[in-house]
Amino acid sequence: MVLHNDNISAISGGNVVNSYLADIIFGSTLASRYNWKVYIGADPLSVIIGIVLKILQKRDKSVVVFYSLDYSPRRFKNLLLNGIYKLIDKIAVKFSDYIWCVSHEMIRGRILEGAPPEKVIYVPNGIWDIPKGIRKNISKGIFPLVFVGTVGNQFDLQEVIELANHYKVQLYIIGDGPQLTHLKDISESCTTKFLGKLEHDKVLKILLSQEWIGIAPYNTKVSHVKYGFPLKVIEYLSCGLPVIISRAVPFYKEILFYKCGVVYSNRQELENIIRSLSKGRLSKKEYRKLSIRCRQLSKKFYWVAIYERAFSKLLNET
Repeated sequence: MVLHNDNISAISGGNVVNSYLADIIFGSTLASRYNWKVYIGADPLSVIIGIVLKILQKRDKSVVVFYSLDYSPRRFKNLLLNGIYKLIDKIAVKFSDYIWCVSHEMIRGRILEGAPPEKVIYVPNGIWDIPKGIRKNISKGIFPLVFVGTVGNQFDLQEVIELANHYKVQLYIIGDGPQLTHLKDISESCTTKFLGKLEHDKVLKILLSQEWIGIAPYNTKVSHVKYGFPLKVIEYLSCGLPVIISRAVPFYKEILFYKCGVVYSNRQELENIIRSLSKGRLSKKEYRKLSIRCRQLSKKFYWVAIYERAFSKLLNET
């Protein structure tokens, strides 16, 4: 939880604490102590705290924002638990003054659930700075692939490993997760290297120093993927890495429009892409052109500009 004393605004979210009970205590205690103007809750329960405080403290000119970082029509497998969550979520949507959504698909989902379109604002994920660096290790002939992120069910990493192994394309996997042990077991050749979980700054330095291609093999096994925003892709782009991305995430449209990589729909299309790379059909000249376009696209997702746009509307209302 962060409290900005200039405006004053309070930001509260489930990512800061590990339980909803702690979130209630932090949110209600801190926000009740300050003469806040903007309250931003990053989960439904913390939003309701802001709504209740606004009513009890008679803050008619204050603004409560629901910062919807993730969304899924089916959040929990347990029907009762999911029903309770959806009820809390609907209350937060109905009584908040604005809803910030990280993707256009999430905006559509919120509006379909009854959120007034004028309340919904697009606030995508972003990066704090555009990294700068010089590539020290230049690829020779075939450009390696790299995956950064949680090694989980929402990615078809097994397919990527199998195809990389088959076509002898170097693949680097940076991260940890529930599928890591299994993926190490099926990776029989030295073409796939697991670098483990690294500090964020170190990851960016590695990406900046290599002529790699970032891969984002999302699938639809996890429902919230469709509504999310692939921050890992923005970081690939900011480091000048062209991207291979599946159509499971709507952000693929940006990659196509700005010509920053390639998009695939199924295993066969992914295989065609990796086979093409294995034959050296991507030239260094074309790679560098792609890299320039990648950096240009990433500039649209600079946190300072994103928050300036979002807050300018809020502060004009208070």
